[in-house]
Amino acid sequence: MTDQKLKRLQGYWSALRAGRPAPRRSEIDPRRIEPLLENAFILERTARDAARFRLAGAHFCTLMGMEIRGMPVNAIFVPGYRAACDRAVSAVFDEGAQVLLDLVAEEPGRMALSGRMLILPLASETGVLSRAMGGLVTAGIIGAPPRRFSIRGQQTLDPAAGAYPTLRDRPGFAEAAIPFRTRPLPALDGDGPSPAPPRGLPARLRLVENDD
Repeated sequence: MTDQKLKRLQGYWSALRAGRPAPRRSEIDPRRIEPLLENAFILERTARDAARFRLAGAHFCTLMGMEIRGMPVNAIFVPGYRAACDRAVSAVFDEGAQVLLDLVAEEPGRMALSGRMLILPLASETGVLSRAMGGLVTAGIIGAPPRRFSIRGQQTLDPAAGAYPTLRDRPGFAEAAIPFRTRPLPALDGDGPSPAPPRGLPARLRLVENDD
């Protein structure tokens, strides 16, 4: 798994929006990002500070040990960081922000699992930011699911520039843990093999049918 997947996803999103605050949900063509689908997701806003997974790739099933479509996005976080997740998602919908979360899954007796989650706004046909797309990549051994994350940091990318942070030429998610804040934190790095999805689960997105 590598942050290059997130960079490619952000580049696809940025090209689609063509100077607008966000591309429309109907403009997303999964065939254009097929190599990224196991790590990709689409969120649907359900309340002022809440969103659920409308689509989710097989990597999420590997991490959680279950199908997560329809679940709230904060379900993949440990309870102490769910409010921080909700605030980050609200910034995407309310401000049109591109949000990058620096994650870690830590449990006693288990190796830490690092990750990065990119969340990008999508517009409805009427221009309302009611959807979001993004991706989650991890580095490390997943082991037995579920693996839930804490948030080590958050970076809000410039909505006007649409640029993905420069990648540091350093393998792995090796930077030291940092306190969660709501504004810019470190740029990305990371590279490693992608874990295989569990047997019988295709590396594709799954759709919950309730389009606007």
